[in-house]
Amino acid sequence: GYCDSKLANALCCQQLAKVCDGTSVSTYCVCPGWCATDLARHVGMSPLTKVLFSPIAFMFMRSSQLGAQNIIYPIIQDKEHLQNGGFYRDGEIAEKETEQVNGYGNLSEQLWKLSEKLVLDQ
Repeated sequence: GYCDSKLANALCCQQLAKVCDGTSVSTYCVCPGWCATDLARHVGMSPLTKVLFSPIAFMFMRSSQLGAQNIIYPIIQDKEHLQNGGFYRDGEIAEKETEQVNGYGNLSEQLWKLSEKLVLDQ
């Protein structure tokens, strides 16, 4: 699901930072936040659930423009102020998420090797 793919992206970002260490390549994982987009348009929710859930959801959602600012943040910052392979949210390192990703040990390397194998087997 969504959380699994987000974790996989963060792990790949972390491993890419290790692979590219010592080069001019930097990598950052960013979370745009919960944005008001059409991403969930095909979620199987009943019309009643959508009606009841929508007012609450919109209280916490941000615009797609604000979400895009989070994605752009590491691009416009000096590399010296960023943590290579770090997880960013709202224009700063997301300590909790970065620690969680770091807590998976060598899972990022295992995922990287599996991905290489799958791509090379094609």
